[in-house]
Amino acid sequence: MTIFRLNEESSLDARLAAVNKINNDYMFVKAHCSDNNKLIFTYYFMLAGGITKNALVRGVKLFDSIPRAAIHDHAKDIIT
Repeated sequence: MTIFRLNEESSLDARLAAVNKINNDYMFVKAHCSDNNKLIFTYYFMLAGGITKNALVRGVKLFDSIPRAAIHDHAKDIIT
């Protein structure tokens, strides 16, 4: 999970539009807005059958790169 603070002056419509665009373009993560002015990105690893160390590291690195890119593309107006 990664959390970013939302601009308190951003409208609900702007927040929802940004989250919908992020979820549409970046299917690897799930983005949503919380009630307390936060933009939250989550990702779940599928562990059925186990996961190798290499796959875990690669998955974490990929997840780490997505929120910043998604904000740059769709949410820079609503993040403080």
